Amino acid sequence: MKLAIQSSTDLYDAQRPPRAWAVAGGFGESTRADSLLPHIRDLVHSNKAQIFPSANTVEIFDLALGPPQYRRQDRYHRSLVVNYRSQGSTDFIKIWLKFRPGLYHIYPLLAACQSRLDPKVFPTPYFAGSGPNEDESFLATAHVDGTSLRNRLLRLAALRRTGELECVFRSNGAKMRQFHDVFASPEVIAVASVVDRVMRLLRESRYFTGAEKNIVLACLDRCRSLLGEKTLPAVLTHNDWLLRNILVTPCGTDYVVDCDSMRYPPNWRWVDVAYLLLNVESQRKWYPLINRRMMEELWRAFWSGYIGEKGLPDGLTGKGLAAVLYIVRVQWLVGAAVRPPYFEIMAGPSSQRLLISLKRSVLLGHYSLFGFLE
Repeated sequence: MKLAIQSSTDLYDAQRPPRAWAVAGGFGESTRADSLLPHIRDLVHSNKAQIFPSANTVEIFDLALGPPQYRRQDRYHRSLVVNYRSQGSTDFIKIWLKFRPGLYHIYPLLAACQSRLDPKVFPTPYFAGSGPNEDESFLATAHVDGTSLRNRLLRLAALRRTGELECVFRSNGAKMRQFHDVFASPEVIAVASVVDRVMRLLRESRYFTGAEKNIVLACLDRCRSLLGEKTLPAVLTHNDWLLRNILVTPCGTDYVVDCDSMRYPPNWRWVDVAYLLLNVESQRKWYPLINRRMMEELWRAFWSGYIGEKGLPDGLTGKGLAAVLYIVRVQWLVGAAVRPPYFEIMAGPSSQRLLISLKRSVLLGHYSLFGFLE
């Protein structure tokens, strides 16, 4: 069979057919580890220069492939330990493999990020590939030895020490801003067209009564009138930049993982900002372990990192940004193009209590539960 390998660093090269690499056998969760390892070994050797800074002094002598982990629908992960010799001593590194249909399309995006961003925004991409069909697709990146920001938040909340995370949130805000600024697209998206789509989604939603829909429709119409004929730039968006996808190392460095949804077309930067904002607000479902004051302070730290010295992007004023965030907020609640409706994501009694406050906020025309733009 042919194994397709992605190696292009062209940001917009993701849809081009990948180069072919001839090997025997196949990929997939059901493949036995002893038959999968030879193919992975070929790829590690072929990409040694990408994996090891001093590749000419490295001799790879063994690989160990771990069992499938974090199974979810059509995706799962496997760790790979690469043992090597260098200048008379032996050592090892870990590589993280993620399997998901079509995942090799993400490699050129991550490679472009690695060459143009702070190298500590996303884990270093090493290689990617696919078999004859995209069900046998994978992505290999550096392994990040860290804890998810969500789990670290819960631990520190129990100790009432969430303030220690402000530096992480500020750093992460600066990284999201750099990501958005570097990967701007020549495209623009009209506010009016987005509002029209959000209104349609709202009318079809089963989570609002007829009277409630009329209230939110009026709020959306006011946002559209305030912004007029404005268009906003389209940028490369992550679409899953959430607390559970931010890993924090023991030394406090934050990385963003699970970049699968970057394959979608460029969009407003505010979809990443608004969805993370909803995610931060939603941590209040753990009350009384986590309260509003904790999360508002952490969000303000993120926002200060995102704004930095550059100020508000896209030529927006504070009122204009509040209108944009309200539009995107309602879009996420009732069902955006990339993610399912927020009402469906937030399941369970504690989440339902939070959704009541979120629903009330949009009925009042609020862009957030936090008044951070003021």
